[in-house]
Amino acid sequence: MTEETEQIDDPQTIDEAFGSAIEPKTLDEIELHPFSLLRKNVAYHLGITGDPESVFHDAVLVAWLMSQTDAEVARARRDKDKSVVEAFAWAEKQGFDRDNGKALITLLNRIMAEISRSTEIETNGDGTESKNVGRPPAI
Repeated sequence: MTEETEQIDDPQTIDEAFGSAIEPKTLDEIELHPFSLLRKNVAYHLGITGDPESVFHDAVLVAWLMSQTDAEVARARRDKDKSVVEAFAWAEKQGFDRDNGKALITLLNRIMAEISRSTEIETNGDGTESKNVGRPPAI
């Protein structure tokens, strides 16, 4: 397991969270694409729920989508059942299962934490909204 998937760094600012969320990741030496808007949309289409009892299912789908090219991700949306089967076959080939899926779940938790943090409204000390609220942060 790589250090990146073992530890989740809690980004201090919205800008840091956004920057981290759009960076490529690795999963046990597998290079992954960023969890882009396309991947997020297709993940929800394929059935990720965010429910604790579905965490392994969600983690497999997210990691698999991040291992695919943009064109492959777009094609995955066309046939939900086939894509879910392919995602689990990919996970199995990589050696992941419910008993050996910590790296997948850590990756999912990190991505969801980054997305959540990067979409929060940041306020100034006086309670007013900071500059760029509602827009992508200035990096």
